[in-house]
Amino acid sequence: MNKTKNTQKGFTLIELLVVVAIIGVLATVVLASLSSARTKAKESRHKQEMRNMQKVLEIYRLDNDTYPIVASWQGVSVQFGSRSVSGSNAYIPGLVPDYISELPAVSGSIGSGGGYLYVGGVDGYSFLFYRPALFSISTPAPGQAFFDSSRSSGPNSAWKVCSEDVPNTWCNR
Repeated sequence: MNKTKNTQKGFTLIELLVVVAIIGVLATVVLASLSSARTKAKESRHKQEMRNMQKVLEIYRLDNDTYPIVASWQGVSVQFGSRSVSGSNAYIPGLVPDYISELPAVSGSIGSGGGYLYVGGVDGYSFLFYRPALFSISTPAPGQAFFDSSRSSGPNSAWKVCSEDVPNTWCNR
């Protein structure tokens, strides 16, 4: 009797499919965490720009005894005046180039009306990062930094910094 040993080397189809499935699951987890990290990095950059603008606006007030005067919300977006980030058409007049080289702007599209917006007067200001309903940002709770009581619920939300005026009229805009 002649016994033949099966000496073929290699992987079965089932083993290969299991390995491919495991690699697919790992790739999905890694891509999801990278997307989350990218979103957190963008949010962190926007918050830092808002803190910087808060400091710039306070320095401007110390030098001029007033905040930059803008009667209604202005920004780079079409919905809020189509202003620029520098020059005579800047959305916050008087800051560029003496106090800041360029006003913050959102790179890429976040929809109609989204972006940085400003309104201010002699005694106060309100500066916010506004996003329309289709674009998600984290929403701070009452008492947290950047909380915007005017836009804390509903489809649109924003982060806000404002002057610390006594009647708080600028923070309620």
